[in-house]
Amino acid sequence: FAGEPFEEKWFDGFGDELAPQPLDRPFDLDREAASFIGELFAFGGRVLRSFSEVVPGGITEIWLWPEHFDLATEAGAEERGAKASYGLSPGDHAHDEPYFYVSAWGEIDRADGFWNDSAFNGASLDYRDLMSSDDPVDAVVRFFLEGFEKLNGS
Repeated sequence: FAGEPFEEKWFDGFGDELAPQPLDRPFDLDREAASFIGELFAFGGRVLRSFSEVVPGGITEIWLWPEHFDLATEAGAEERGAKASYGLSPGDHAHDEPYFYVSAWGEIDRADGFWNDSAFNGASLDYRDLMSSDDPVDAVVRFFLEGFEKLNGS
């Protein structure tokens, strides 16, 4: 962004408007927290790349979405209402800790226990619960595939 003017409402329209901050404002950094966030997103990247290798039809590009600070991709048939976002959130207003999610773009059957998150149209898997798994990457990929299959059929 060198040489570009700062736009006050750069993220406007996403529903999570960020207040502009002075560009020369001191930035306090908690090194331990920053290290954890870096490791968390590296892990999320490994999960999403592994998911991309096994999901039918592949995924869209993996993005770090600045308005939510989620690392996510999309997969599934949009024309059949079966597309979803698959990603990692470091936490938000409804989740105090990091979690992985399948966020369906279309209708879901809330009677199906898989769709367990009431904060959005989908399912979540707590990061903390994964740490006891023998293979956390595989556990999340299986979670993503289960959501994909429920939406798109096996």
